[in-house]
Amino acid sequence: MTRRRRLLLAAALLASVVVVTTTGGFSSATAERGVDVSVAEDSNAYLGVEQAPSGTENGTTNLEVTVANQFPAGTDLTTVEVTANGTTVDFAEPDAVEAGDERTYTFRTVSCDGRITVEAQGAGVTVGLNRTVACG
Repeated sequence: MTRRRRLLLAAALLASVVVVTTTGGFSSATAERGVDVSVAEDSNAYLGVEQAPSGTENGTTNLEVTVANQFPAGTDLTTVEVTANGTTVDFAEPDAVEAGDERTYTFRTVSCDGRITVEAQGAGVTVGLNRTVACG
C-alpha cells in the first residue's frame, strides 16, 4: 500500500468514527421547582371584600358590602358584580374600579342563611368568590 492510500484509508476511518459517535446532546430534562401559595383573608386579598351587617332581626340583615381593588397599579376592574339576596349590582358602573379604589353598596333585608357572590374582571385578571352572608 502506498502512503497516499494509507492516508486516505485513515481519513475514511476517522470520518466513519466521527459520524457513528454521538454528539453528547440530550432530548429532555427534568427539574424540580417549588411553588409558594399564600391564602389571604377576604379583606386583604387582591380583590378585598368586607361584609358589615346591621339591623339584624328575624333572620335577615342589611348587608353593607365593600369591594376594594388591591391589585397592582394599572389593573383596572371593568366588571365587579356582587350578588346578594337575588340582587346583582355592578360596582364598576359607570366607571371601572381602579387599583387602590373601593366601592360600597348596602343590600337590604338579606337572608342570614343566604350567599353572597362576587365576580370581577379586568385586563388579564378574573376573580370570583362565593361566601355565606355575615349576620354578626
